[in-house]
Amino acid sequence: MPRTDNFLGQLTDEIQEYGLGSYISEFVSDGPKNYSFNVFILNRERKNVTVCKVKGITLNYKNSKIVNFESMRDMVCNPCAEMTLSVHNDRKIVRTSTYEVISKPENKIRRVNYIR
Repeated sequence: MPRTDNFLGQLTDEIQEYGLGSYISEFVSDGPKNYSFNVFILNRERKNVTVCKVKGITLNYKNSKIVNFESMRDMVCNPCAEMTLSVHNDRKIVRTSTYEVISKPENKIRRVNYIR
């Protein structure tokens, strides 16, 4: 088993916070820094928790309804060129070239990064 730690460039144990005996029941990834997994928690409740990490997209409540474990799994398991997800943020906070902080609308299109 590789060594884990919390420093930059090192591997992180992402299921440690769910308690002893918890394990990843499903995992899907469509490229670097884009992954999602289901964690089965072994405690009194015995429940599943879904974790989703996507580079470049802020996963707030509205965006999490569009980009989630199920949508990523569908994109990877049923690859086709037309399959994309569109995410819209009304107020994305950005910095201009003159260092002013403004909010502006942002649209992101999500597609599979890696097919093999």
